[in-house]
Amino acid sequence: HLAVVTNKGALYTCGDGSSGQLGYDWNEDMGYTTLRKVSLPGTTVKVCCGLSSTACLLSDGSVAFFGGNNAKQSITMLKQCTFIDIACATLTDLFSAKTASSGVYFWRSPTPKLHLKVDACDCIEALLGWPVTYDRALSEILFLKQTLPCNKHGLSHYAEFYGQKQFSDLTLKLKDGDFPAHRIVLFNNSAYYKKLLTESADFQFTDMTSHDPHTYRNLLKYFYQALVKELSWQDLLNLYVLAVNCNENEVVEYTFRRLLDKLDKENIDEITRVAKSKELSALLAECNAQLERMLQPTNNETSSNQESDATKTNQNDTESTLHIRSS
Repeated sequence: HLAVVTNKGALYTCGDGSSGQLGYDWNEDMGYTTLRKVSLPGTTVKVCCGLSSTACLLSDGSVAFFGGNNAKQSITMLKQCTFIDIACATLTDLFSAKTASSGVYFWRSPTPKLHLKVDACDCIEALLGWPVTYDRALSEILFLKQTLPCNKHGLSHYAEFYGQKQFSDLTLKLKDGDFPAHRIVLFNNSAYYKKLLTESADFQFTDMTSHDPHTYRNLLKYFYQALVKELSWQDLLNLYVLAVNCNENEVVEYTFRRLLDKLDKENIDEITRVAKSKELSALLAECNAQLERMLQPTNNETSSNQESDATKTNQNDTESTLHIRSS
């Protein structure tokens, strides 16, 4: 089914409404391609379509939910918190909503009840419909209220699968050994792998032995959102160079900012040298600007000393003139 929101916040739906997912009484005689307005107690900010259900975020912070229960028309309002965003797992009736206090709640059709218990491997349910091995028996789907920090790295469910063979469906060949990877993670977080997997999904191995294994593992940690340790400036520089070569723009931006924070008089010469040799124009420009800022105190001190010497010379000349006149 399809749901659209107008610029005035009105919701319209069409398609199969046999499970109540359209928000109004529907039968096959009404057709599947005619948009009809859904009556809601407020204006719609965002809408998400599940497999046979629909969730709408309203302007007052409530969520309207309907469908998934074979009812012709049954709209349930979720008002336990003030919500600011909603999301839906593809090809499922699994929904989540974020509150103004950065809490995240999960629920699923046909029981639109917010749940407060979770297991770390519950993310597997959200992967249903994507090209990844799925075994429902591994998760009983218990959900938990969870606080979202500002920094996403090291706190994602993806991090649970970093370097793990569980559900791995792709092997990366590195110089220091094989790395068990997961297509869904790489597809969602890597521009390079997204293109590669889109063009062909038949391969089981990828040769990455041309790259430094330590640096490439740091890149993979970024994809898995598992960068829990602070990287040294050397590691950041190597990761930045690798990301530029692989056209991973998000990683480039991340490492670029972190690298600038670590620029100092001890490492700027080496970073400038690498920037020149690798033709990294943006990094080179920042290094040159930083060098100028570092030299400014020296230049100011030199100017101050010159002015001081000139003042002393003028004073000596004045004293000499007075002495001559006195004589």
